[in-house]
Amino acid sequence: RIGKSGGSRVVLVNGHSGAGKSTLIRHAKSSLKDSNVSFISGKFEQLQQRRPLSAIDAALAEYSDKIVRQGQQKVLQVRKSIIEVINTDVGVLTECFPCLSKIIGTTTTAPPEWADELSLRIISALIRDTENTGFLFIGSYRDNEVAPSDLLPILINELEASKVQVTNINVSSISKEDVNNLIADTVGMPQHHSTWMWDSKGIDAREIADDAGVLLSKKILQLPRGCQYGMKLLACIGSKCDATTLMFIINKGKDLEESIAGKMLYFAVDEGLLRKEGPNYVFVHDQIQQAAYSLVPENERGSLHRQVGHLMLKSLTENQDD
Repeated sequence: RIGKSGGSRVVLVNGHSGAGKSTLIRHAKSSLKDSNVSFISGKFEQLQQRRPLSAIDAALAEYSDKIVRQGQQKVLQVRKSIIEVINTDVGVLTECFPCLSKIIGTTTTAPPEWADELSLRIISALIRDTENTGFLFIGSYRDNEVAPSDLLPILINELEASKVQVTNINVSSISKEDVNNLIADTVGMPQHHSTWMWDSKGIDAREIADDAGVLLSKKILQLPRGCQYGMKLLACIGSKCDATTLMFIINKGKDLEESIAGKMLYFAVDEGLLRKEGPNYVFVHDQIQQAAYSLVPENERGSLHRQVGHLMLKSLTENQDD
């Protein structure tokens, strides 16, 4: 129903961490791939809470790259459309979202004042804009970590009060019965068996941690040292980074040959900790990113962030020179 008249629509997917919210949304994205729909996505990351507009910037960066890949004629067409609508305020747009300079070009203006809630306010304004008749916003959040007094539920209530169509989808945890069937199917146990037998002493001897983060950290530490280093760097950057930039940082940071650096993260991909999404390496889940970041000693995080920042700037400068 996207593109039909009736104003913007909102779909909110909520559930606990690890319930499958992001997987559900990625499935929706893949199902729309062949339709005349422009699907872009961004993410508010736990480790980048102080960076305003980060999710919107990530979504627009994805959109900019998509337009650039379609060729110069498409870039000129989109640039003309943006300038016609924004007009003299185009400098403010590129100041807030530098990624759009790939389409619009470089402009200058005074930097705006930003508030942490600005991203949610912008999203709300886009949804309420009556001219956006083909706009569908899909958001996901952890409902057990949001209080009624937080800004998000307040804005949701305001949208519903203004007659915006909001669809709520709750993704709950897998039931015990489904887990039982999944394990039974995996190990080839006949379905008519209704009970399990286990060795309590043997399980206790394994010293399995209750914290998923601890388990993930241990799994990362089993990878080659170079792969661990690459995952730590990626965790400092965010939930994803394009492979070219990431390989440049790994190569310069460890003084490795590019061919070796390029193969390091294959181990993490094979273990299901990272996935390759287009030109980007992406953490499969927030908790994996947090686990990788936790392996960086606190007294070394500042210097590592500075190193990553300098190398990212150097990478951008070298690409511009090319």
